[in-house]
Amino acid sequence: MVLLDPRRFAQRVGMLAVAGFAIFGFIFGQVASATDAQAEQVYYSVSAGDTLWKIASEQAPNQDPRDFITQLVELNKLTSASVTPGQRLLLPNS
Repeated sequence: MVLLDPRRFAQRVGMLAVAGFAIFGFIFGQVASATDAQAEQVYYSVSAGDTLWKIASEQAPNQDPRDFITQLVELNKLTSASVTPGQRLLLPNS
């Protein structure tokens, strides 16, 4: 009398292994992508006399300042072109 069919046992072990790897990959994949996203964010602290044009010229010297400013405004949801000292701006990824 066989209590356990070897084929069914192998099939169940295989399904459990695949499910385990899927869960493991999902959990650690989410943690890794969240960490990568946070690591890439760079902030600029506005100083007295700074303008969006000056920030763009300093932070992206090889890029058209107008393109950088457009990205800066959209990324930080700015409603005007004026910035205030102490304000933190999230810089676009280059």
